[in-house]
Amino acid sequence: MHAMSGNELSVKLNNAKTFRDPEFKLSIAYSVGGMFYYFLNNRTAFLTGLSYDRTSVKVIYNVSNNMENLDLTQNFLFMNIPMGIHYYLDPLVFLGGGIYYGKSMGADGMGKYSSSSASADLDKTKDEGGIFIDAGYNLNVTSNSNFLILLRYKVGLNKVYTEPDIITDVQTKALLLNIAYGIKF
Repeated sequence: MHAMSGNELSVKLNNAKTFRDPEFKLSIAYSVGGMFYYFLNNRTAFLTGLSYDRTSVKVIYNVSNNMENLDLTQNFLFMNIPMGIHYYLDPLVFLGGGIYYGKSMGADGMGKYSSSSASADLDKTKDEGGIFIDAGYNLNVTSNSNFLILLRYKVGLNKVYTEPDIITDVQTKALLLNIAYGIKF
């Protein structure tokens, strides 16, 4: 397997007769961080926090002939600040959602075509803003702290990479498994 240069992949990608209509796959991401809660009443809490997220975006360019597909994967690292509401269905289970801002901490990409591959540093990644929906489980540690295990579906509202490159106009969406330590106020 030899490494294909970004230019070789770019030439193949820019051939409109070969690759068209990219297919974006939902990625599974991970997140680790801390959450802060301010309870408005017994069931509703305002939340904010800080989390480190690794979000991957997978794009498949299906070919229009008998050639192989072009698979591109980008890995984005963000330091996220969420703000939202959690509603507790009972003391352990909650649903919620809100908005977030993600400060870009870097990114890289990998392209595979046939038996060739190329990697790239995506050094001009932009910060991200988006919305999220949560469903989770609360494990109380003390009366003022807890561990949270939650699934978060997040969708970026802006493009985080727009450079004219093999990988361009990237907007994230991901399903995250988030494990956080929460402090209640």
